[in-house]
Amino acid sequence: IPMKDGSYAKFYSSVKPKVVLKHFEWMETYGITGVFHMRFMESLNIVKNREWKTMVLRNVKNAAQATGRAFAVSYNIAGRTLNNNVLDDLKADWIRLVDEEKITQS
Repeated sequence: IPMKDGSYAKFYSSVKPKVVLKHFEWMETYGITGVFHMRFMESLNIVKNREWKTMVLRNVKNAAQATGRAFAVSYNIAGRTLNNNVLDDLKADWIRLVDEEKITQS
């Protein structure tokens, strides 16, 4: 988006590791112990969406480790049909995060 001065607006993005790290540094400075990372189940079955959502979670994990903060994953199933599939998908995602991302080894 162009600004009045001709420059382009810059937007916040949790995909950028330095952005997430800065937030965790602020947490450390102000005595905030940790965060809940919201993992939205909507569109998680689409590989590209799952990859960027996982990249953000990886940034959270790395920033938490670098600053001695804690984090936990909180699943949001809003927008999903509440049936056995959503529970199976959630379970499969968690297993993948544990096995591949080593999310609990932090």
